[in-house]
Amino acid sequence: MDKEKKVVRPDGGACVACHDEKYRATFAEWRDDVRGRVERIRTALHALYKGALTDADKAVIGEVEKALETVGFDGSSGVHNYMFIEDYLIKTEAKLKSLSSGKDGRE
Repeated sequence: MDKEKKVVRPDGGACVACHDEKYRATFAEWRDDVRGRVERIRTALHALYKGALTDADKAVIGEVEKALETVGFDGSSGVHNYMFIEDYLIKTEAKLKSLSSGKDGRE
């Protein structure tokens, strides 16, 4: 691959080139928050997969799966635009929770 076309995935060290050293802790906090949120969404999805799903449920699940894919494509665990990704995942969780609420006692 041509060096000019190489994709670089930052690890927090790249961030402190422009931000002060304290930013490394912020990077870790944001990354861990996004990863935790994504994991909770995946866990909830897997629980829903085991139940009977309506076509409407399947459509919402498809939207949630697409949201997770979109977040994954970023490659920075949400750090590049944390506020947007956090809001996006909160809305995605709410969408998923609306499916699980009241269905066979699942929460």
